[in-house]
Amino acid sequence: MSQVISGARARKEKPEVSVVIPTFNESLIIGDRVTEISQILKRKKIPHEILVVDDGSFDLTGAVAKEYGATVISFLKSHGKGYATRRGVSLAKGDIIVTIDADGYNPRDLEKLIESVKNGADIVVASRISKASNIRPYALRKRSKLATLLFNLLFVLLTGKFVSDSLTSFRAYRKGVFNQLNPASDGFELASEITYKALSRNLIYKELPITFNVRDTTRFDGRSFFDGLRILKNILMLLLIR
Repeated sequence: MSQVISGARARKEKPEVSVVIPTFNESLIIGDRVTEISQILKRKKIPHEILVVDDGSFDLTGAVAKEYGATVISFLKSHGKGYATRRGVSLAKGDIIVTIDADGYNPRDLEKLIESVKNGADIVVASRISKASNIRPYALRKRSKLATLLFNLLFVLLTGKFVSDSLTSFRAYRKGVFNQLNPASDGFELASEITYKALSRNLIYKELPITFNVRDTTRFDGRSFFDGLRILKNILMLLLIR
């Protein structure tokens, strides 16, 4: 593993919240993302750090994130979204961990996820397809939404518990809870692994409706099919070793 850490790492006070953003070629939007998150948490007077994990981007994602005040963890090659997220969490100093993508999710929902963890939840996930969610029409492509619903049904069958969005990346935890779950996935299947483990272990798992808006450039391509297969394989493997 080749890794470089740069940016605003040294702080006078220990952060209460660490926000981890896995990225790949997000130079056009990462600056605004870091700025908005920082402004929200500063306004709420929450000591925090923002860790941008640049997963082998070949644009200026890392440089832009650093310029806007984030701590940047850079890999020379891509290891996968799950790996980038896990690595960011391992280096986080905050007691509360928030994971969020560089696009789609609205940082203004950060506060309610953080508050829910403070109020006793072990894991809080931001649901894009809860009935109460404010989602732009077609923000989730039909096939993406169908895949999410199918995996939700699978979790009901396996755990007896209903979740409305098992694949969402926007989540908050106590760092100790994340470490307890000990996720091992390197790709998009990380979210489903964490969901399955949390439900199977009867952790306090809470869903909150959110605002969600995907960039117009977001597309559903062939990789999504293979991501779905990896998620399914990962769940089956977890069943075998349970």
